[in-house]
Amino acid sequence: MERFPATAPVVCFVAIFLGLQFTVSSASPAEINHCLIIRNLKQEQERPHEVHCSRERSRAARQIIEEYLMPFVKRENFQMSSPCKLHPDNDMFQDQEEHKIHVDINEWRCGYCKKSFRAERFLDQHFDNRHYNLLNVSRNICLADLCGALHCDFVINSKSQKTKCNPAAAARNRHLCEFFNYSKNTICVSNHNNVLHC
Repeated sequence: MERFPATAPVVCFVAIFLGLQFTVSSASPAEINHCLIIRNLKQEQERPHEVHCSRERSRAARQIIEEYLMPFVKRENFQMSSPCKLHPDNDMFQDQEEHKIHVDINEWRCGYCKKSFRAERFLDQHFDNRHYNLLNVSRNICLADLCGALHCDFVINSKSQKTKCNPAAAARNRHLCEFFNYSKNTICVSNHNNVLHC
C-alpha cells in the first residue's frame, strides 16, 4: 500500500483554490453584473415592501379621531367622504388593529392565527413579520402623518400615566374638532347633504 506525502492535502487545496479563482475570473463583467441584478431581484421579491409608518403614532391618531372627531361627525350627521384621509377604511393598520385581542393585562392574542404575546408591541412585531400581506397599503395613508395637527405626543405620553379623566384637558383638546371642521386645507364642511370633504 502506497502512502501519500504529508503535503498532498495542501497541494489539493491550492489546486482547488486556483481552479476556483480561475473560474471566477473567467466570467465577463457583464455576466457578473447580470448575476448581481438577478440576486437583488430575488432578495426584493423575498423581502416585502417596507412600510414607513409608525404603528404607535397611527394608533394615537386613530384614538384621537375616534374620541374627538367622530362623535362630532355623528352628532352633526355629517358623512366622511371615502377619499378622506380620516376615513376608517383608509387606515392601513385598521384591519390588523381590529384583529388584536386583549385577553389580560399581560396577554395579547393575534386574531388571525391565535398566537399569544405578553405585550402589545410584540403583537405589533408579529403583524409586521407574519401578517404583512394584510396591511391596507392600497391607499398608502399613514395616520401618523397627521400627528402634528392631532397632538399625538400628548396621547402617547399620557397613556402611561393612567389617571382619571381630566375635564380641563378634554376642554383644551376640544379644539381638534374645530380645527378639522374649519381648516380649508384638510376638511371643509359642505352644507349640501352634510358631507365632510377632504
